[in-house]
Amino acid sequence: MKIRVNPAADFPGSRPTGVVPAAGVADHPIHRRQITAKYVDSPATPWSDRVFSVKKTVQKKPRQRSASKSTCPWVKLSSTGSSLNTEDFLTFRVTRLSNAMRTNLTKPYLAQFGLSLPEWRLLALVARFSPLRFSEATLRSGMDKGQVSRTLRVMAERGLTKMKTIRPAGSRAREALAAPVMVSVTAKGQALYKSVLPVARKRQAEILLTLSESERKAFYSILDKLFAVAGGDTEDEVE
Repeated sequence: MKIRVNPAADFPGSRPTGVVPAAGVADHPIHRRQITAKYVDSPATPWSDRVFSVKKTVQKKPRQRSASKSTCPWVKLSSTGSSLNTEDFLTFRVTRLSNAMRTNLTKPYLAQFGLSLPEWRLLALVARFSPLRFSEATLRSGMDKGQVSRTLRVMAERGLTKMKTIRPAGSRAREALAAPVMVSVTAKGQALYKSVLPVARKRQAEILLTLSESERKAFYSILDKLFAVAGGDTEDEVE
């Protein structure tokens, strides 16, 4: 498109700069873009006869940067692990993931049922394996003996579990102290467990379904392998 300049619009002896709009051009939908002017005729041509070639330039949208993928520090790994930072440690990352899931996944739905995380762990174990020994509950829950004892005491006061010491008839006082303590679930505890379990299963499924089927299979096998290496051959806490 070419536009002839109106001499009355310019100062004598000056060179036109910038945009040179034509009547009705800027308002037309097709031309609502940035317009730049370029000389076509020679500078010797009178101002009134100079013709400008109008070039429309379309402003391109900025390209969206693709999300940068974090590089895996475990790919080129030596036997000494000299390239690993502490935040790259497997134990660090697993613990961080576990803490995040406890805070953002497990605790919110347990609060709806008035349960703490230790209470839910023990309730799930006792409801499944009742009756079981106190020592077995400690081992399977992954909790220390003192915490298990305190938590079971609170649960017994709420009527969720009960404990009973098994003393053989005619046993001596010393033998009585070593007698096993059996933990069992009450009807109230069993009913609460059945109420919480579907919610817990659903929340776990929501997290697992963020992985593909092949990823879930691989992840499950990897966990089994790591458990075998670390000696984790017991059924630990349920969340």
